[in-house]
Amino acid sequence: MWGHNATPRIASGAGGESEAAARGRIDLYQLHIPDPMVPIEDSLKTLVEMQSQGKIRHIGLSNVTKEHIERARKVCPMFPCRTATALPTANGITW
Repeated sequence: MWGHNATPRIASGAGGESEAAARGRIDLYQLHIPDPMVPIEDSLKTLVEMQSQGKIRHIGLSNVTKEHIERARKVCPMFPCRTATALPTANGITW
């Protein structure tokens, strides 16, 4: 079983082996299930920096709450997103 880890240092290592990385850019980097121990703003700031460097084209979110989206839009105004619906977690908390 895997756990959450969306620390900025982890996100900054995106795509080492992928075909997209070999082309020099990932078209859509999607943060799946935000890490509850890391503010979503911190994870997204790293992705925005990667976007400004040309490493990723679009930033997306998946399995997020309305609050995540509202906070994220202050850092990254446009992105594809999929909200969480009764998503169970390892510790029994549902989003």
